[in-house]
Amino acid sequence: MQPFLNKSMKYYISIVLFLLLNIAFSQVKSGEVVYLIKKNEEDKSNNIVANDFKKTKSLIENELSNLKFILEFNRNESKFGIKKKLSSDNNDNYHRGLALLVTRANKVFYTDSKSKVIVENFSFVGKQIILKTDYKDLSWTLINETKEIEGYVCFKAVLEIEKESISSERTIKRQYFAWYCPELSFNFGPFESINLPGLVLEFSNDKFIFYAHKIKLSDKDLIIEEPTEGKLMTKEEFIQLGKKAFENRDN
Repeated sequence: MQPFLNKSMKYYISIVLFLLLNIAFSQVKSGEVVYLIKKNEEDKSNNIVANDFKKTKSLIENELSNLKFILEFNRNESKFGIKKKLSSDNNDNYHRGLALLVTRANKVFYTDSKSKVIVENFSFVGKQIILKTDYKDLSWTLINETKEIEGYVCFKAVLEIEKESISSERTIKRQYFAWYCPELSFNFGPFESINLPGLVLEFSNDKFIFYAHKIKLSDKDLIIEEPTEGKLMTKEEFIQLGKKAFENRDN
């Protein structure tokens, strides 16, 4: 009889804890995640690039430890971008600028889950740009693979998209990976990692990995403002602007 009681009590305690956790999370209205960035060790590009560029690539990677990113979110909106450039022991502003460019740290990403749009705000050839795109075409594939990040069980998702190059007539295929946490039921994350069934705690491409360093949840409302400074453009208009700038780069 005693083992039965013990088993029953364990079951009862598990149910109570589950209900308490759900009640607690239902009170969460907003939060923020601080991400750090590191090189993706599976990057094979060093094997095929010239030695001169290998040195530049190495100097860029040295700047990664000086970057922090932050995702702020409420139930309907999110904003992702660089938190601050940490102090560095050197004054290599050139490679620091390249690091900002290749990691897309020069952009702010705003997401509205009601209107299903991503707003990118950034500077390009001396102009401030606002680029709006519909994210319903971002078709993530959910993978039955898990790992723990900052104490949370996360699941894997993969996204493959094609982007038109501004320097040529070809399209570029990109593959992104996200690790999302269903326990944290916010559909946001860094860059394109949105509309997944949980908060994204890790995002990566073939070059870099953005991983959660600090997670803060709040029962208070958080106002997130959509970027408004800049010229509103469609993706097609920006591609044409980019191609024109590339053609006139030597003038």
